[in-house]
Amino acid sequence: GKMPNFTTGVVIGAALGSIVAVVMSRQPPRKRVMMRTRIKRHRLEEYKRHHRGVWPAVEDGLRLYGIKLLTIHAPSDGSNLFNMYIEMDVGTDLSRDLGEGSAYRRDPRARQWEEFM
Repeated sequence: GKMPNFTTGVVIGAALGSIVAVVMSRQPPRKRVMMRTRIKRHRLEEYKRHHRGVWPAVEDGLRLYGIKLLTIHAPSDGSNLFNMYIEMDVGTDLSRDLGEGSAYRRDPRARQWEEFM
């Protein structure tokens, strides 16, 4: 079939208030999840500050257990309702692979990060 026009994707994304990059490649299929969460208002600035410098043990652990992309979108209006978008290997289960008692959380730094967040 006809390939989508990359420029059109960027223009549409810009119109929606985000940057959209269309990449056409033969990657293995991924599972995609979108979550919404409210951050406690008195913790907002601390939460944002921590996420500007995610600990290497956390990034390495997430990759090791199947996370391919994780983005957190903070609302531009200053509210505390955040969106998290995750792309992962099809076989990845967030509870089993990243939740309490998982191998990911055996790393003390990853466990500390997750408990704090």
